[in-house]
Amino acid sequence: MRGSWLAVAIALADPDDGCLGAFDAEVPSDPSKQLAQALWTRECADCHGLSGAADGRSSATLEPRPPNFVDPCRPISDQWAARVILEGGASYNGSPAMRQHHALKGDPAVLAALVRIVQDFRATTACEPKPSAPAVTPAELD
Repeated sequence: MRGSWLAVAIALADPDDGCLGAFDAEVPSDPSKQLAQALWTRECADCHGLSGAADGRSSATLEPRPPNFVDPCRPISDQWAARVILEGGASYNGSPAMRQHHALKGDPAVLAALVRIVQDFRATTACEPKPSAPAVTPAELD
């Protein structure tokens, strides 16, 4: 079964073609989780980091930088993550280095498992926004 989803030839389709509906109810099987983990390690970790903290060896060279999935202040929905995986980073104002994974439309269990990997990186701590510096300091007003 290893890599079987790679052999699936899927025509480029509208992101709202119904493939994400199947994803919503899909409970990943163990082989799906294994394929998703292999895909993450092979194609995602170089930029996103093994732990999803945007600290992969290529992350510093990318513009825009990959998102930090560990940050509790950056929640993303399962649907959004699935669409970016399917359509690629450039389709959502991200890095064009993140390629499209249209073949996963034919394997919603692997897609769901990959989204679960991303979502499981999120820290369980509460979001504590960092205060930003004022645009103008009081000294500059004088």
